[in-house]
Amino acid sequence: MIPEIDIPGHSLAFSKYPAFSDYILCKDPTSWHKMFDGQYIKGGPGSATWNPGREETYVIITNIVKDLLTVLPGVEVIHLGGDEVSKTKCWGSDPYVQ
Repeated sequence: MIPEIDIPGHSLAFSKYPAFSDYILCKDPTSWHKMFDGQYIKGGPGSATWNPGREETYVIITNIVKDLLTVLPGVEVIHLGGDEVSKTKCWGSDPYVQ
């Protein structure tokens, strides 16, 4: 078994918590995203992503992975996804990331 945590994308839920909100970019739960099968989903992968321009982001993500390892003992590999972030729409348009 290889568990997956989709980081940095699929992070809209984190933006609802005040402690994490400042670390999430492109918070748009109404945006539509076209999936590989042609279907559209609202609030999809392009709707929120962790901010790679903030050092604290990496501390938070490290802690998430550490917590996951405590509930899944024996797991040696974790997949982080990372394929759902729009570099032009989100990171490319954010001056803090640039």
